[in-house]
Amino acid sequence: MVEFTLPPIIGYPLLILTGLMFLGIAIYLFTYADNIEKTWQLVNATVEKSSLGSAKDYDDNHRPITLYYANIQYRYAFKGANYSGSSADYSIRSSIKSDAENLVNGHPVGSATAIRVDPANPASSRIVGAAGGDPDLFILGLFAITGIAGILMGLAGMLKPN
Repeated sequence: MVEFTLPPIIGYPLLILTGLMFLGIAIYLFTYADNIEKTWQLVNATVEKSSLGSAKDYDDNHRPITLYYANIQYRYAFKGANYSGSSADYSIRSSIKSDAENLVNGHPVGSATAIRVDPANPASSRIVGAAGGDPDLFILGLFAITGIAGILMGLAGMLKPN
């Protein structure tokens, strides 16, 4: 087996840079979610369609897989005008079918659901708590922990005595 290693002068700063990148992504996503929470208005919507969607894709080994997502279409009124939205525009696609099914089952046709509406562009909306509607705290945490670990490992490598 051929082993590839970077010299410490390159490897540790690269590890720190990668850690900073992951931490930056986590901060950006958290700020984005916080901005929606603070500036987009909470509105009630009525679910018009709730179904399971699927798409074909390929895994890392180029094998075909099926990805599932919740396709929830809803209508809402905002400042005297009527709008419609769909979770399919931003829904996270997952190979775990039950995740999408749970979201669909939680939004039956005719039910009321809470959404957030962008006051600057009322046609833009997100279902509150829907996968993909807000960055998942697990994903944010994963990016943040990966970033911090990369930074700490890079610093430890650079500061250790030879």
